[in-house]
Amino acid sequence: MKKRVLLGTLALTFMFSASAFATEVSEKDSESVKSYSYTNEDNFIVKVQEKTFTPLSDGSGITLAASPDWTCSTKLGKAFKFPVPQAQLFSTGETRSSFVASKLGVVTRLYHNGGILATASDTQSNTNLAAATAWQGTMILPSYDAYGYSNHSFESKGYSSWYPETREDYNGW
Repeated sequence: MKKRVLLGTLALTFMFSASAFATEVSEKDSESVKSYSYTNEDNFIVKVQEKTFTPLSDGSGITLAASPDWTCSTKLGKAFKFPVPQAQLFSTGETRSSFVASKLGVVTRLYHNGGILATASDTQSNTNLAAATAWQGTMILPSYDAYGYSNHSFESKGYSSWYPETREDYNGW
């Protein structure tokens, strides 16, 4: 009888410990968003929306001692691109991992006046970076009513996957 009570007590203790541990881990699952701008080499302002995420273990037991940090961004700006003599709008989507990930991907689109001007994509395996840039092309367009939009994918063995979206708008540079 004492063995049954002891085993029952141990089982309940383990269940409560495990649920407390799971709650503690899920609180570390976090996403942060920041926006900033910088001046590129062509002396144009580039606006950036960036998201950072620290994934949780998926419970498979295949994880590193430290969790990776995953970062994705959409950059919207202008730059000179040979051989076109005027500055062109561009949208760049980047997907980065602090450790080598199983699969990273990005699809970025450049919009103007509600329509898609250009799209670009990149998918990489066993890497820490995937990036793609969509350029406006040879037409001359004003910068207003333009935005860049990117879909990102992060997949790595041992961690929950993440599929965020980032967007940067022209708001009167």
